[in-house]
Amino acid sequence: IPVLLFRPLLEAWTYHMVVGGMPAAVRTWVQDQDMRSCRLRQEEILLSYERDISKHVEPRTVAKVWSVWRSIPSQLARENRKFVYRLVREGGRAKEFEDAIQWIARTGTIRLVHRIEKPGMPLSAYSDPHDFKIYYSDVGLLCRKSELPISTWLEQDAFFTEFKGALVENDVLQSLVPSFPTIGYWTNDATAEVDFLIQSDVGIIPVEVKSGRSVKAKSLSGFLDTYGLPFGVRFSPLNVDLKNRIVNLPIFLAGSLDRLLPGIVDAKAR
Repeated sequence: IPVLLFRPLLEAWTYHMVVGGMPAAVRTWVQDQDMRSCRLRQEEILLSYERDISKHVEPRTVAKVWSVWRSIPSQLARENRKFVYRLVREGGRAKEFEDAIQWIARTGTIRLVHRIEKPGMPLSAYSDPHDFKIYYSDVGLLCRKSELPISTWLEQDAFFTEFKGALVENDVLQSLVPSFPTIGYWTNDATAEVDFLIQSDVGIIPVEVKSGRSVKAKSLSGFLDTYGLPFGVRFSPLNVDLKNRIVNLPIFLAGSLDRLLPGIVDAKAR
């Protein structure tokens, strides 16, 4: 992508990360260009979610739903973003919170991404129901709920590393979901992990997400070698590139992957 286009697109994506995609928040940003007004609108949306919890959840389940909902930012702040019940409540167990998680998931405000044992078709057949990550349905609401200062994101504070990665993963996921409803993640017993596996018309595609300009992808390369897959996709702040079997795409193109896949397959064939 020509630099004259790439730079403003990346800058627009930077603001999108704190505005998100909720229509009311986007409308406020477009009209006012004021981030404080946008955050107030996001706060109203979050408060409406929380009122719905109190209104529609059975009394015996309300406290558990509240606890799960409030724990999600702290879950994502961990280097290993696998959902851990003891972060909801000390000594918490799956049996105690499973119904609360399923209730929130049915509202569409969160997205569960399950661990996939291996890249087989269909992915759902190889999904581990007990091992998953939870993301918000909207990255702007995640920013607001986590109380992340806007300046921390826009200025890329040096102490802002792990949660930055979580935000970018969340954004890529919400961009992929409309075109690829079946999405999981993969990890082995060591340290290798692939952020997302997506099921597409051209097969299973491993996806790596990089929030910074350091884009070494040992886990992705190892995954491709292990399972003999033709290519993987890496989303990063860098421009379009194709090296070996890894296709690098700018993060702001995550929502266009389905449209780009035929061209990627043709390029690999050549």
